[in-house]
Amino acid sequence: MPTTRHLLLLFPLALGLVRADPRTDAVQLARVGDFGRALPVLEQLAAGGDATAQADLVAVYTWAGRPADALAAWSALPPDARPGWVQTDVARALADLGGGLGARAVAGAGDPALDAAAGASLTRLTTVGDRDPAQRFATADRALADLGRQLVAARARPEPDGGIIRRLTLDRWVALRARVRMAEIAAEFSRWPEPATALPPYALAAVGDALLYLEKPEQARELYREARRRDPDNLELAQSLFYAEVECEDFAAAYALVDALDAAQPAGFTYTTEAAPRDNPDKLGLAVTAALARYYADELASAWRRIEPLARAAPGNGYVRRESAAVMAARGWPRRALTELARVETLDPGETATHLARTELLFATRQYAATDDAITALGAAYPENKAVQRLLRNRELLGRPEFYLSYEHENGGGPDLSGGSWGAQAELWAPPLAHEWRLMAGYTAAQAAIPEGEVDLAVPVAGLEWRRGFVDLLAQAGRLESTRDSTHARLRGRWQATDTWSAEVTAAAHTPDLPLRALHYGLTADSLAASLGWAPHESRRLTVGGQATRFSSGNRRTEGSATWRERLYERPHLDLDLLLDASVQTNSRSGEPYYAPARAWDGGVGLEANHVIHRRYRTAWVQEASLHLGRRAERGFGAGTGWSAGYGLRRDFSDALAGHVTITTGSARYDGANERFTRWELSLHGRF
Repeated sequence: MPTTRHLLLLFPLALGLVRADPRTDAVQLARVGDFGRALPVLEQLAAGGDATAQADLVAVYTWAGRPADALAAWSALPPDARPGWVQTDVARALADLGGGLGARAVAGAGDPALDAAAGASLTRLTTVGDRDPAQRFATADRALADLGRQLVAARARPEPDGGIIRRLTLDRWVALRARVRMAEIAAEFSRWPEPATALPPYALAAVGDALLYLEKPEQARELYREARRRDPDNLELAQSLFYAEVECEDFAAAYALVDALDAAQPAGFTYTTEAAPRDNPDKLGLAVTAALARYYADELASAWRRIEPLARAAPGNGYVRRESAAVMAARGWPRRALTELARVETLDPGETATHLARTELLFATRQYAATDDAITALGAAYPENKAVQRLLRNRELLGRPEFYLSYEHENGGGPDLSGGSWGAQAELWAPPLAHEWRLMAGYTAAQAAIPEGEVDLAVPVAGLEWRRGFVDLLAQAGRLESTRDSTHARLRGRWQATDTWSAEVTAAAHTPDLPLRALHYGLTADSLAASLGWAPHESRRLTVGGQATRFSSGNRRTEGSATWRERLYERPHLDLDLLLDASVQTNSRSGEPYYAPARAWDGGVGLEANHVIHRRYRTAWVQEASLHLGRRAERGFGAGTGWSAGYGLRRDFSDALAGHVTITTGSARYDGANERFTRWELSLHGRF
C-alpha cells in the first residue's frame, strides 16, 4: 500500500498522464498544498474573465491561509456568479478575520466551528458600551444566550469536540465579564481542569478582571502577569496589571510599570497616506494614568504636577479634566473641582462618569439633599458599578447612628500636673433628620488627684447640629457637675469660606474646658474662642487662633496661638510633617489656685510621621510617631525647655469602625520647673 507521501509524490506524474484542464489541475495541486504552483494559474485564468476560476480562487486562498485575499476574490464575483459550493470557504475566511457573525450569516447555522466563531465575535462586541443604561447589557445577554445554546448542543453530540467546548466556555467567561457576573467566572475558573498557564491571554484577562472586581488583587495580579508574559505588547493587559498592583498597595511596581509604558509610547505617529503626524491617544492616556498612580498613593503634590499641564493642554478632553478634578478635590479644593466637573459636563452632557464624579463630590461636601435623588437613580441604573456601590454605601453609613468613645489617663510629677488623672467621653449622634439636622447626646467624666485632694467632673449634654455644604452649627446644653454644679451651654460655628480659608468660632458658658484644680475650688468660667485657617493645599496649613476666658474668680485669661504645618516628605505609605508653633498667654490675676502665669510665651518645633503598615480596601494599620521640642518663657520664672515624644497606632477595622491608641511622654515647664508626664489615649469611632 502506498503511503500518503508516496501518493503526493506521484500526483504530478498522474496529472501529466491524465490531463484535464489548467483550472482543474490547479485546484488539484492546491488540494495537496502546492499553492505556489496552483495560485498563479488560477489568478491568470480569473484575470482573463473565467468566473469559475475566480470562485476556485476563493477556496484556494482560504486553504492557503489568506482569508483577506479570499474575501477580495469573493467580492470580485458578480452576485449572480457566486456558486453555493464556495460559501463555506467564504465563511471560514470571514471567521479567520474575526467576522464570525458574518461567517454564520453566509454559511448558515449548523457548522460547530463557524457557530463557535460567531459566538466569539458576539462576545467581542460586548466590550462596546451603550450609553443607554437599559441597553448596555443587551449584547452581552445575546452572547450569553447564544453561547449557552451552543454549549448544550456541543455537549449533546455523540462525539463532543473538546476543543469547541473549551473555546465556547472561555468565550462565555468574556461575556460574563461584560455582564459583570464576576462571581460566576471565579467559580468556574476554580473548577477549571487546566492550569492557568494553559489558558489563552484573553481568558486570563477575563478571570483577572473578575478577581480584581471581587477584591482579590493578588490572584488577579498573577493572572495578568502570566497573560502579559505571553502577550507583552497588549496595552490593555498592562493597564489591568497596573490596577492590580495599585490594589495590592505595591506602588513601587505600579510606578515602574506605568512609567515604563508611558516612556515607551511615542508622542505621535504618521500614517503612510498622511504628511502631518497625529497625536498618539495612548500617550496621553498613559500620562494621565501615571499621574493617577501618584494620586492613588496619596502623593498628591506629585499627581498634581503631572496632571495639571495635561488638563491645561487638552481643554476639550473630558476624561483628562475629570481626572484632574479628582486630584483637585483630594488636595483640598472641592469648589474648584466642582466648577471643573460642571464644565466637563458641558463637553459631554450624557457622560455617566462625569455625572457620577460630580455626585460623589457634592455628597462629600455635605450636599445631601441635592444628591439624594441622583444617588438613588445611579444605584438603580448602575448597581454593578463599584463607584456607585461605594456611594450607596456611604449614604447608608450616613444614615446610621454614630458614636465616639475616648479615654485618657495621665501620670504627672509636680504641683501643676496631677499625680494621676483620667478622662472619658462618649457621644452618640442620631441619624440625620431632613438631611441636614442631627441630634446628639454626650457624657464627659474626669477625675484628677491634686495636692488638695481629689476632684471629679461629670458633664451630660444634649445638642442639635445643622450642616449644609461648607457650614455647620452646633448648639449644646447640659450640666457641669463638680464641686459646684452649674448649667453648661456651648455654641460652635465652622465655615469653609473658600478652598483656602476656613474659620471657627466657639462660645461656652460654664465651660468644662478649664483646669480641674479650678473646679475643686468651685470656680466656673465662660470662654470665647476663634480661629482662622489658611491651607493652599493639603501639604501646608497655617492656623491662628485666640481665646478669651473669664473665670468666676475675676481672672481674665487671654491666649493666642499660631501653628504652621508643612509636608517635608511624601512617599507611598509614608508622610513626614514639620510643625512650628508659637503661643502666648496672659492672666489678669495672680495667686489663683490653678496655673495662671502673668505672661508666658511658648515656641516649638516638631516632627510628625505617619506610616501605613498595611492597608487593604477598607481596613488599615497605621502607625504614628511625633517629637516636639519647645521653649517656654514665663514672667518671673525665666525660660526653659520642654519636650514630648509620642507613638500611636490606628486600626481601621472597616469603613464603619476605627480605633486609635497613643502614648505620649515628655517634660512640660510650669513656674520655672519641669514636670514629667506620661499620657495614654484610646478612642473608638463607628457607626452601627
